[in-house]
Amino acid sequence: MTSKKWALAILEAILWYGTLYALIGTIQGKYELWLGALMVLGLGYAAAFACPLLKESDEWKRLWKKNEPAL
Repeated sequence: MTSKKWALAILEAILWYGTLYALIGTIQGKYELWLGALMVLGLGYAAAFACPLLKESDEWKRLWKKNEPAL
């Protein structure tokens, strides 16, 4: 793996850790429900988009090409 992929993998791990921390904090009552849901949703999406394996998949490449229809 290249250093860019390693950096994205580390960023993804940090984002998933933050997602779990926000989820547990919301369950424990540290945050308001709407704020916790917003944090979990935002961090979850950011972690998924930072995943290097997702970006290398054929579906991801097909989704972002303008000429080919996505499934």
